Amino acid sequence: MDLIMTTAIAFGATAVMVAYALISKSQHPTEQRLPIRIRVEDRRKR
Repeated sequence: MDLIMTTAIAFGATAVMVAYALISKSQHPTEQRLPIRIRVEDRRKR
């Protein structure tokens, strides 16, 4: 019984993390983050 509860809790935590990741991606598209990374790389090169 303990094994079932532990598995259920682990599965629930994983589902929450996946859902949070999807929500954060939908709110902040990767297209907005790419220009910032490119600018940082240009500054480091210069």
